[in-house]
Amino acid sequence: MDSASVYIPMAAASLKMDTARITVRDNVLRFNQFDIWGANKNPLSIDGTVDASDFRKILVDLTADARNMQLIKSDKRSKGDIFGKIYLDMGVKVKGPLQDLDVAANLNLLGTSGAGKTFTMQLLALRMRMRGIQCYILAPIKGHEFRRACNKIGGEFIKIAPGFPPLHRTVMEIRHTMSPEMELIDEIDYVEMGSMLARKIQQLMTFFGLLIPDMSNEEEQMLDEALIRTYADFGITHDNDSIYTDMASAPPK
Repeated sequence: MDSASVYIPMAAASLKMDTARITVRDNVLRFNQFDIWGANKNPLSIDGTVDASDFRKILVDLTADARNMQLIKSDKRSKGDIFGKIYLDMGVKVKGPLQDLDVAANLNLLGTSGAGKTFTMQLLALRMRMRGIQCYILAPIKGHEFRRACNKIGGEFIKIAPGFPPLHRTVMEIRHTMSPEMELIDEIDYVEMGSMLARKIQQLMTFFGLLIPDMSNEEEQMLDEALIRTYADFGITHDNDSIYTDMASAPPK
């Protein structure tokens, strides 16, 4: 294949793929500075491997970097839902099995006023929320534009300003992440998600690991056991039913 491209109807944008070869040996795909171009000459470069030698456990080890890549360049005459100019700075590292990827990423979304930056951020946040990924958005100026979407998916909109109630939140709170729409469309029951407590403890271990980066393995084990005992004192176990007080509400509480 001499060339390939991908068209994004929503943004009336095209992404051109590199003509460089992607080598495959022993069911391992290898990317060596494989570039994807948008509307300018600054590409998104992908390096690393995808190991598909065992289809039951496909392993990914990829990095993706972009500097001032122009993702969108369209005007009112285009047939897309958004128009304007959007530039992208990104540094992403993805590693691990597909079922449990470890993702570390930084993303800068740049564009002129009205180009669709806020709308794009909302789409990214909604997709992460649908996948059960916690998402926090700090918006000092245009925070009100996120209120409707936040309320619709059972999130929490917090405004820090005089006259608003003080915050009473704890990092140990376990929040419902599956919407009724997901249960209906995907036919997934919340009890099939696995232990929500185990997922929360994993997030807390990451949180405390950032606060105390030099924790030993023994200290991590002690912290894990202490967290389980703390939740047990409040009647919360690996049984997801123990987390909710009112399953009839939408979203459940």
